[in-house]
Amino acid sequence: MIPIGDEQRIEQIPVVTALLLVVMTVIFLWEQRLSDFSNAQLMLAFGLNPAHLFGHRTPSPHLGFIPVAATLVTYAFIHGDWGHLLGNGLFLWVFAPAVENALGAVRFAGLFILTAAISAIVQAAAMMDAQVQLIGASGAISGLIGAYLMLFPKGRLIVLGPGFAMVANRFYFLTLKRYRWPSMVLIGIWFSLQLIVAVLFSSSAGGVAFLAHIGGFLCGGALAPVLRRAGVPLFGGAKTKD
Repeated sequence: MIPIGDEQRIEQIPVVTALLLVVMTVIFLWEQRLSDFSNAQLMLAFGLNPAHLFGHRTPSPHLGFIPVAATLVTYAFIHGDWGHLLGNGLFLWVFAPAVENALGAVRFAGLFILTAAISAIVQAAAMMDAQVQLIGASGAISGLIGAYLMLFPKGRLIVLGPGFAMVANRFYFLTLKRYRWPSMVLIGIWFSLQLIVAVLFSSSAGGVAFLAHIGGFLCGGALAPVLRRAGVPLFGGAKTKD
């Protein structure tokens, strides 16, 4: 099941969400114009290296112009390939607008930055001396999903999934169909999968930072009650006037 939208009423244009999508896309398109060597240097400079973050290794001198602390945010804007970018972009577009409306633009931007940093620290803590580069916005987006669950657990998500269509009342063939799923159910399944893979297999199985997803999700869920605008209820309750 792939989420493609939700049914929350958007009262204000999600400016920060749109800006994040544009910035990530522009950076990725710029990456495509670089040579393999320059692209690798970009990853080394702006990606997050666990060994550098925890002081087990020192960054190369020619990469010292980017403070290690800054990579707790910059890594989220770097993506490895089209699938990486499009997957994160889709989840951002599905979950972020409603959260931005509930928090306001400034607090929403703060939530994105905080969950990006916290999710990276959680993932890096499990591989402190690893000489790898963490990249991608999935940890921060997982934080937005956590906030979404706290704010709209009774909402409905629009998803694409497998279905069957019949032709001439005789033949069936596999197709894609739209479904409406309760957000609590779909997000619960997603989070359970992150936990199962992280616990039973590896926190970075297949190159995916599952602990970052878990840490970001929990961080976003914890911060949503604090950052929501006055009058915005938790758990899908009725709005109250300021």
